[in-house]
Amino acid sequence: MQDALEQQLFQKAVIPHSLGKLERLCLQLARRGYRHLSRPHLVVFAGDHGITKEGVSHSTKAITVQMATAFSHGQGACGLFCRELGVRLSVVDMGMDVPRTPPGIRNLSVARGTRDFLYEGAMTPRQCGLAIARGRSVAREVDADCLLVGEMGVGNSTSAAAMLARLLHLPPESVVSAGSGASGRDLVHKREVVASSLRRDPVEDPEGVLCAFGGFEIAGMVGAMLEAGERHIPLVLDGMITLAAALCAKGLGCDTSLWIAGHRSSALGCDQALAALGLEPVMEMEMCLGEGTGAVCAWPMVRLASRLWDLGSFSSLGVDDSTKTLQDLGIV
Repeated sequence: MQDALEQQLFQKAVIPHSLGKLERLCLQLARRGYRHLSRPHLVVFAGDHGITKEGVSHSTKAITVQMATAFSHGQGACGLFCRELGVRLSVVDMGMDVPRTPPGIRNLSVARGTRDFLYEGAMTPRQCGLAIARGRSVAREVDADCLLVGEMGVGNSTSAAAMLARLLHLPPESVVSAGSGASGRDLVHKREVVASSLRRDPVEDPEGVLCAFGGFEIAGMVGAMLEAGERHIPLVLDGMITLAAALCAKGLGCDTSLWIAGHRSSALGCDQALAALGLEPVMEMEMCLGEGTGAVCAWPMVRLASRLWDLGSFSSLGVDDSTKTLQDLGIV
């Protein structure tokens, strides 16, 4: 049974369902009152991870602040994409391991990186709660009608893999990807680190999993998601790291009706995460960079979907109503 919005959309001068996911996105947004999105804002949350002490990444922690600084100056992939597509960009220090937050980056740091979760919880409950609250404040203050989220943090794919493994009840080999240029031996080691960490802490509740294996930037994204849900702001997700945050946010009762999966990341575990979240990705481009790049690349499609209502109707264009013909024939 079609609702009133579907009937209205079917009066547009296009063959029903011929715009595929755009139509479904259009209706998803319109059912919550969004028809002309125009103010996208990407927030990149940054933080460092104690698990890097275990050699799970070839990148040094210095790269976190170096890349975050580049983003804040409109550089890097996410900076380039935001410039080209007219997306505002903010970078937030949630817990980088630096003596001071560089200019141009918002300082909401909880601590200088998380602890090594191979041996102890990545965050204390107080730290985790503080990071969530600060992430909420970011979403509360952003002037946007569409919020995009991304992250920067060397080691956070290991963190997200542990979270996905526990939240989705999957073995490490199903969620641990090679990451940035890792060899076969590196991948085996990374999986062993995740497996050992999961054995150390059997926690299963979403906030407990976030505390045990997450990062300050992941907790910040959880907070932003919760706030966006309460404020009914459309939210575009990126890849593996944001999906781990999204699973936590959903487990904490977040309203997901305006969530949009920007793309299907090529990282392991993302298919299962998308299925658990009930989300259909806008794009499939074999991307796995992070930084919010998948969300930004999806933005033009989200914007177009929100504007399908500007299409002329059959009657206004003086075109024979082919949709009615198909309906009379029982085809649609």
